[in-house]
Amino acid sequence: MLSKMLPSYLMDSGFFEKTEQTNFVDCDAYKDNNSGSLLEAQVPFMVEFAQDIMQQKSDGLEKAKGAYVCENDDPLKPKSVVTQPPEENLVHVV
Repeated sequence: MLSKMLPSYLMDSGFFEKTEQTNFVDCDAYKDNNSGSLLEAQVPFMVEFAQDIMQQKSDGLEKAKGAYVCENDDPLKPKSVVTQPPEENLVHVV
């Protein structure tokens, strides 16, 4: 039902026709509460773009079906299995 309602709502509200960009300078979320000035970046970071990286071959999930995969020389660990305790070990609450 929502999959039919949402596109109709977006079309009727003019969502797709709105082309103005958000002016983040006017957004209160990016301003200091006391001074009203724009906040500076808390943690500076560098962005690096990589180009022409070759796609690496992947084994997919077939390798991980039997046991956990590790990239060191440790032996593979079997997946944990939950076993039901014997009936005599259970506590029955009435």
